[in-house]
Amino acid sequence: MLISENGKVVLIDDKGEEIEDVLTTLAKHGIPYMYFDGTHDKLPETPLIGIRFVFLDIELQGMKGQPNKTKASGAVARLKKIISKDNGPYVIIFWTGHQEVIPDILKNCTKEGISPVISFDLEKPLKGIYDIHKISERLENKLKDIGAFQLYVEWENNVNSASSQFVNAFSTLVPTGQNWSKDTASIFYKLYLTYVDENTVNDEAEQFKCACYLMNRSFSDTLELTTGRDLKLPVGFKLEKGTIDIDTIAKLNSSLFLCETPVSRHKPGNVYLQNNVIIKKMLLNALFKGGGVPKKSNLCKVIISPECDIAHNKMILINEADNVLKIAHRILWGLMVPINQEYKLNEKGREGFFSVGPIWHENKAQVVIFHFGTISFQSENEFSNGPLFTLSRDLLFDLQSKAANHVNRLGNFQLESK
Repeated sequence: MLISENGKVVLIDDKGEEIEDVLTTLAKHGIPYMYFDGTHDKLPETPLIGIRFVFLDIELQGMKGQPNKTKASGAVARLKKIISKDNGPYVIIFWTGHQEVIPDILKNCTKEGISPVISFDLEKPLKGIYDIHKISERLENKLKDIGAFQLYVEWENNVNSASSQFVNAFSTLVPTGQNWSKDTASIFYKLYLTYVDENTVNDEAEQFKCACYLMNRSFSDTLELTTGRDLKLPVGFKLEKGTIDIDTIAKLNSSLFLCETPVSRHKPGNVYLQNNVIIKKMLLNALFKGGGVPKKSNLCKVIISPECDIAHNKMILINEADNVLKIAHRILWGLMVPINQEYKLNEKGREGFFSVGPIWHENKAQVVIFHFGTISFQSENEFSNGPLFTLSRDLLFDLQSKAANHVNRLGNFQLESK
């Protein structure tokens, strides 16, 4: 049964006996769930994020005999308490004998910003015995019609399975017993020390983040193995070629290749804005040809220092004006340019450029163009403002590799016939 396996299934019905067979069906398939009887003081204190399926009875306690609009507003009031506006895609499975109220509920959900991507009616019997086998069969058939939503469910289930496998394997490194908790905490502390080496931090929460940052790298291997082995295209569904506009591509690139900085210290891949008229003018002249220079652009820089240098406290030290040695990061300068304007890159210098984008930043599609000829050093006091974003590990590695190759290139001085 293609349904969320990570506890993101909600059932709302004021009569537990009427939904008991649905609960049994989910339990038989190993699907965890949250059940609410619709009483307001028993709903979540804050709306939940990541709910994927909601089984919803419309006529809850106190609604019998009320007008359809009242029933609809009552149901959506409860959904608002459960579903966050930042929830992401979800499906409503109506478990009701009042199908006539469904259009009003969907309309109100749209107004409240919690509209489901799909909905269908499981046709709750008004009388008689609830047959678990029939319910299971109907649910299986209905779930085949939820379209591309199946892809997210399949992927999330796979991630959940991978995390379970990883924790199971990692936790068994310490034998169970009286010292299990203490020894496990020691392992995490060792992970933290391995990540930071001599560049230690005192904040214990930051230490845990550093430990998990190292764990994440190992988990990514488990995730790739699990998805490669277990991920399946839902039955009856296929991927289709279509047209995607530039804004969507920019948002997709940002989602895949940019991220927030996981730790508070400055790290490789962090991209910052900086105001320097001279460097900006130099980059405009180097990157673009006369007549094709963008009217709007922002100067930015990215840290490309090797991560091991930061972890092992092997950073370059520079002597500031006050004669104090300060840690310096290796950086690369570039320009962030909105793509909704005309500009022309200097073709002769393309091997010295590295483009990131289009990406979505400040509600518009932009491209960041770094110039390998600008490799330099800056002390940490030049990074007072937080980063705009962080390049993903793969993108950063590509940038660092090409920067190293550019520095080590021999050059070519062939004569041209002009």
